[in-house]
Amino acid sequence: MVLSDRAIVYLHGFPGGPSELQLFGRPPAALNGTFAPDRANDRPDLDAVAYADDLAGRVQAYADNRPVHLIGFSLGARTALELAGRIGPEVAQIDLISPAGPLDGSDHINAMAGRAIFSMAAARPKLFRLHSAMQGWFARRCPGLLYRALFADGSESMARNAEFRRTMEGILKQCFANGSAGYRREILAYVGPWSSLPTRVKTPTIIWQGGRDSWTPPIMSERLATLLPNAERHLLPELGHYGALQHALHAICDQRQLQIPRSPHDHSR
Repeated sequence: MVLSDRAIVYLHGFPGGPSELQLFGRPPAALNGTFAPDRANDRPDLDAVAYADDLAGRVQAYADNRPVHLIGFSLGARTALELAGRIGPEVAQIDLISPAGPLDGSDHINAMAGRAIFSMAAARPKLFRLHSAMQGWFARRCPGLLYRALFADGSESMARNAEFRRTMEGILKQCFANGSAGYRREILAYVGPWSSLPTRVKTPTIIWQGGRDSWTPPIMSERLATLLPNAERHLLPELGHYGALQHALHAICDQRQLQIPRSPHDHSR
């Protein structure tokens, strides 16, 4: 089976958006026609469960009986697994890139660059609501300030690229274009308990993990690989969060990547 025979669904990170596919210039031709819902601005009236149900229905309508191929980046990993659980055997493959794994049952939050935000969302949701509104204000009016704050630790080498920065600032602005409701929905769902979700997803899954990722550190994807019944993890030692995204998108479009082993093990590339 070739990639063009599949219904490809891209699930972006947060803060983020569908334009992540253009972060590195023109995306591979095999990704043309990809369904990439803007979850930050899509149906903010729905709670997390209702939204996942609604999105699953739209993915199935888009697929139109074709096998579904889910690609989840960063916080989009949880959404990919939610969709896989709802759509079931129609999902042929899942690729999780720089995945933000479940926090419940672990202390991985302490290793994350965004731990302050996630801790606030989990422990003080009202304060998080105020903070996310402020994030949205800065993103709409001064996206450069939010960009500098997000990449302040210097771990992402791509952050120094002018074109990457220009595109990413546009993504940040669009993420909060209609307020912060969609952003809050995603973050609050992420910090809640969901470690049982991966255990129910038997779809063949590849995890792409940058060894220098401080946003979703390698220890998170290592655990996620053990929770998923049918996963293979590719460690990319020299890459960060977005470097892994660039590498993985091109690798996924390589037809040789469509046949993945059914026995779980870890690879370094």
